Amino acid sequence: MTTKQLYITSSANIIQSASARSIVIAEYVNPERILTPLLRDYLANLGFADIYPNFGNVRVSGVHPFAVFLLATVQGTKIDLGILPAITISDSSDGEDAATMGRDYVGGTLGADDVARIKGFVQSGQLVTSASNIARLEAATQGGNRIVFTKRTMISKHNVDFNIWADNKDVTAILYDMVRLFLYNSIVLIGENGLSFLGGLTGRRSGDINLEFGRLLYGSNVTVPLSAPSSVMTVDIPIEIIDNIDVAPSYHVPE
Repeated sequence: MTTKQLYITSSANIIQSASARSIVIAEYVNPERILTPLLRDYLANLGFADIYPNFGNVRVSGVHPFAVFLLATVQGTKIDLGILPAITISDSSDGEDAATMGRDYVGGTLGADDVARIKGFVQSGQLVTSASNIARLEAATQGGNRIVFTKRTMISKHNVDFNIWADNKDVTAILYDMVRLFLYNSIVLIGENGLSFLGGLTGRRSGDINLEFGRLLYGSNVTVPLSAPSSVMTVDIPIEIIDNIDVAPSYHVPE
């Protein structure tokens, strides 16, 4: 007599409790967001608008003036050349060596004091996670409880461009020098904001022109290599319950 063996499999899924999902906390440094207000303050302290009253304040932003001009052209509205002179700060390239990518790894536990510090950094914009995640961390560390985390840190290399445009060649030239001096003078301040210089800067004082918007415009450029850290922390909340089991059985008998 031959006995046939019966194999029973199940496609049941364990649905993880929302309260038990891992929490992700991200930290990043955006060179454009850091350098833009620093350069604005530098030019205000220089008194550029007083030195060149016919040109007023320099527009420093992450949006190129030509993008604004092109939008006006598409919409059929008048091009406002009054936004010149302008300096656009652009993080033009970003990369990290494969040999070191994510190698800076730490693990440990967090307590209530650690969570309070994380909450403060989130409120100041230095860390990114949701308010509900902070509430979960606070609840999980009540009564002296500690929770497990892992963290990976990456150091990325950036080439940051300062694109300078004006309808006066002399203004373009002096802004070129002012950007260079700003970078030399602000090494410590820029470092305090999480950016590190990787070497010297390069630039092009003149040679860029544009005729597309009804007036001769003059451009120059300064490029500086910088490094910036970023990290991601994953926190595991202890699993207490299984919310639900979705049972979708299927059976078969092998021949």
